[in-house]
Amino acid sequence: MRSLWLRSQTSSVLPWWRAGLALGVALVADLVQLGLGPLGVLWVDDLLDLMVALIEISLLGFHPFLLPSFVLEVLPGLELMPTWTACVLAVIVRRRHAVRRCDSSHPTLSETDSRRGPVIDI
Repeated sequence: MRSLWLRSQTSSVLPWWRAGLALGVALVADLVQLGLGPLGVLWVDDLLDLMVALIEISLLGFHPFLLPSFVLEVLPGLELMPTWTACVLAVIVRRRHAVRRCDSSHPTLSETDSRRGPVIDI
């Protein structure tokens, strides 16, 4: 289990297939909870939320947005909102913006300076 947590912290690029699979899991979970309705069996909703949270963490890595989404899904009546889908979309967008921001903020080395190593900008 530790490798899942480390993978999310060390790799900043989110592959498209993991993002698509995470979004698909979130959509299916929200549709199932919508189908169960507000008076669905509570333990089934809670078990589904726990399974979805673990799957999303394994696909996307841990992100603080996953915690409020899990808590909102446990509250009665709010399971009709597509919180998993919104959360996964927000995580994907933030991860992609973070990668773009990180790539554009680091100076690149020219061909002649590549043998000296990375640039430390102070």
